[in-house]
Amino acid sequence: MVLRLYSLAIAMATSLLLAAPALAQHSRFEPKKQPRPGKKKVEGDIINLPNYDNRKFHFGFFLALNYGGFRARHSDYFRTQIADTTNQGRFNTVNPVLTGGFTTGFIVSMKLNDYLELRMHPQVSFYQRAVEYTYARSDSLNPSIELNQSTFSFVETPIMFKYKSVRRRNTRMFVTGGLKPGFEVGVKRKEIAPDRLRTRSLDLQVEYGFGVDMYYPLFKFSPEIRFSHGLLNMAYDDPNNFRRAIDRLYTHTVTLYFNFN
Repeated sequence: MVLRLYSLAIAMATSLLLAAPALAQHSRFEPKKQPRPGKKKVEGDIINLPNYDNRKFHFGFFLALNYGGFRARHSDYFRTQIADTTNQGRFNTVNPVLTGGFTTGFIVSMKLNDYLELRMHPQVSFYQRAVEYTYARSDSLNPSIELNQSTFSFVETPIMFKYKSVRRRNTRMFVTGGLKPGFEVGVKRKEIAPDRLRTRSLDLQVEYGFGVDMYYPLFKFSPEIRFSHGLLNMAYDDPNNFRRAIDRLYTHTVTLYFNFN
């Protein structure tokens, strides 16, 4: 009985020794799990779109919310009639009204080097800009009035430089700046009476901002905040008191962008 058990043990040991090389060979060639397309595993971290920044050109689109209005510089006429307390029909305040709007468009970017790229953003923006005039005596004869031109529709083509930081895993900070020319579309100047406050169709703004690039497996998402300041006087030269109360009228906008590319 003991001899039989001893022979069985020797047979099992011999079988294990013969099977060990085959098991080792099988485990050596067993395929390893690979990251999904668009991902790369580096030191335990998943890197999305590892070769994204190596491409020369990128294209995308964006949606944005804007908030702003005009910046008014009062004229000498306004200051003079403010000092005339005997004139009950004088303007007491002339204040731009800040409102919100919407912007959408496309992204075209070209890599200049590892940290700098040139961007163009052909876009359509919808603004609601107005200037409110209040009289020193506000009654039925001299009410508080607000002059606007309904919704402003502008076609704009910002040309921006984007300076990026070193990429940290799946994020990359950046700052951006440039010029934003634009012109108003869909407005009929002849339908706006010259006794109202009218504005010009062409605008040029300096624009700057900051944001963050966030890399995902299939796309890059970049929230961004930009500030725009007009360089051209938008007030049309009309011979009426509304225009005479303003020396210069500039645009000013803060925009939150949601970029996808």
